[in-house]
Amino acid sequence: MSGADFGLLFLSLIGIVIGLILLVFPKKRRLGKWLTLCSLLGIVVSFGIFLAFEDDFAREDGFLDKNDKRAARAQGYVSAKDWKPVREKLAENAAKAKAQTPAATVAPVNSLPKKSSRLCAIGEPISGKAIAGKRSVPVLNGPSESSGSMINQTASAAFNRQIPETLSPSADLELLCESNGYVQVIVTGFMGQPPTPPALQGWVKKESVSTELTEDQKRGLFWDFASADLTPEDRSFLRVGALKILNDDKRCLRIDGGSKGSSSGGKQYYVTCGGSGGELFNVFFDKADAIVQTPLKHPEPFDETSSRRLCEAAIKESASHPSTVNIHSFMGYATKTFGNGNRFVWQTFSAKNSYGLELTYQALCTVTPDGKSEITISEKK
Repeated sequence: MSGADFGLLFLSLIGIVIGLILLVFPKKRRLGKWLTLCSLLGIVVSFGIFLAFEDDFAREDGFLDKNDKRAARAQGYVSAKDWKPVREKLAENAAKAKAQTPAATVAPVNSLPKKSSRLCAIGEPISGKAIAGKRSVPVLNGPSESSGSMINQTASAAFNRQIPETLSPSADLELLCESNGYVQVIVTGFMGQPPTPPALQGWVKKESVSTELTEDQKRGLFWDFASADLTPEDRSFLRVGALKILNDDKRCLRIDGGSKGSSSGGKQYYVTCGGSGGELFNVFFDKADAIVQTPLKHPEPFDETSSRRLCEAAIKESASHPSTVNIHSFMGYATKTFGNGNRFVWQTFSAKNSYGLELTYQALCTVTPDGKSEITISEKK
């Protein structure tokens, strides 16, 4: 959009604002209507000029035409100078692809090899799924060490220092391009769930990714034990226990991490399971649990009826005037269980305060698998 066209649009917008203000005053209403209509016409004219001369405006910015400018924007380029070498490289790759396609030979559809239709600014297009072969695989800006590591902006801001982007076997990858022993990848999932946008895209060494799953990964174990700071004995028991959990606990779909650390029950190991819908929960175990025939899985939640009674009793114990407590049994009750065996009970109730005023409250009771409970109460607005 040229300077004159932009000026017309700007003045038209100001005219609309002034016209709308004048409509409030009865004596100026006719002038306000006239000014608003003329300003709307000015906006229409400015957009008409822009559409009619869009190619000229694009050339003034250094692009070939409006379509070239749109293609640059779609690829994330604002400057025509930065876009020019990328455009030339894409055209070169397209010409190579066309030259390599036999003109007179038509193969049956089912016999054609699967090829990527993607055009690469650097390197040759490839396709397929992959995962990182280990933890902490560095992600680079280009297909060389000299291109530098990509920076995790969110983590760097949180810790006030530069933290590079890395990949682990927990990330699902799609292959994009290949050049000089490096591959360009984009993260399509993390721990079995869609990635947080924008999806990470960068270059890694070709040798650091794999297109084939290991036997453990096929069973759902994606944790890289070799990179964990553990003794060989601990790694062995954690692996055996993790595979046992994946077999025994149907809610545990994959395991991406764990550690050695005691729980309240004295268990020395735990792994983090990923369930359906992105649910995460820990399963604790010890060496004996890992090797005995008894199924190894998350603890069962405490009985719902008993949990509800515990919560109602805790509400009355917490009330200043227990005799005035009125439990909203039908409409004010809800419960949910979690992978670690804990159960949440939500219960609304009303009770009178010291001034005799009846108020409504929301109680949240947390009941552990062994029947222990905690309660928090807040006034319901």
